[in-house]
Amino acid sequence: MPPDKNVYYKKYDIDVFDVLQEQIEHFSNLGTVAVIGDLNGRVGREKDFIEGDSLNKQLIDNIQFVDYISDNCLRDRITEDVKAPNSFGRRILELCKSSGLRICNGRYGVDSGKITFQNKNGSSLIDYLLMSHDSIDYLIKQLSVKDFNTYSCHAPLNIEIRIKGFKIVNEKCTCSKFVYNTVRWDEGVKDDIMSELLENSQKFDDLLLHLTEHENKIDECVDELNKLLITICEQYTRVEVKKVNKCGFCVDNNIASTKKPVFKLDKPWITENCKTLRRQYISALKVFNEKRTNENRIKFNIAKQKYKQTEMRLKRQYKNQQGNMLNRLRRNNPKKFFRKLKEHETII
Repeated sequence: MPPDKNVYYKKYDIDVFDVLQEQIEHFSNLGTVAVIGDLNGRVGREKDFIEGDSLNKQLIDNIQFVDYISDNCLRDRITEDVKAPNSFGRRILELCKSSGLRICNGRYGVDSGKITFQNKNGSSLIDYLLMSHDSIDYLIKQLSVKDFNTYSCHAPLNIEIRIKGFKIVNEKCTCSKFVYNTVRWDEGVKDDIMSELLENSQKFDDLLLHLTEHENKIDECVDELNKLLITICEQYTRVEVKKVNKCGFCVDNNIASTKKPVFKLDKPWITENCKTLRRQYISALKVFNEKRTNENRIKFNIAKQKYKQTEMRLKRQYKNQQGNMLNRLRRNNPKKFFRKLKEHETII
């Protein structure tokens, strides 16, 4: 959701919370409603339900047409973000009170009340899971806020939901293992294969003679030739390969694969200084995730800014240099220009 005072609202003249309210009312007739994501609102420790919202018991017993469902008071929310609500935060609280949704952050899971957003200006909890109050207890199994990463200034939410009728089919590993043979060329065996071919030269001559005498049996001769070549080469190039087909249990539990990691080459504009700044950036991120203090947040954002600015400057310089070089080639050597152009398509 775009933040408050964003140009989006001037351009489209729309109230996103009114639209959200309409959607919640529509889908609540079909089942349980959940709102998940970045709502760009800070609610602090304010209540998301109406306190003391209950009718007199005698009134309910005596008047049959009264069909009023009062707001249920859930467990208290525990949150790291204790600042007062902002404008969008107050709208979120109003939405919860009018629609019957409740904020799950800080109520379910040990780490669910952590801040979910940080930048150089500050940190707050603005990413939420809102759910119908009558469905939370039996649907939400766990809610947690994961560590910040290098991809976003938002921390991801991890939500475990109980699904009716869903059963884990595989409660233990049932991976299937199989072995097969394949051919893999090795430059080191080239001389051995050449020697083997020379030793069997008489067999090749016999096949050629047989083909000359019986031209109508060319298919048989080709088959014999293939068998002879396979027999000679396979003893040097055949490799036994072991493979594992992962079962659902291993995939669901994210059990580590034995596959070797793929190492990617650095972009051509990356320098040693840039690598050092990135290591400092990653180190500051780890420190901030371990202890989310204001001091660590400031240090992390300073390290991030230094790295990002350096990388962008180096990338811009590299592109300018390559652009000037391509421009010269275009005028002086068109053939080399198009060859270089294809190379750059794979780099940038």
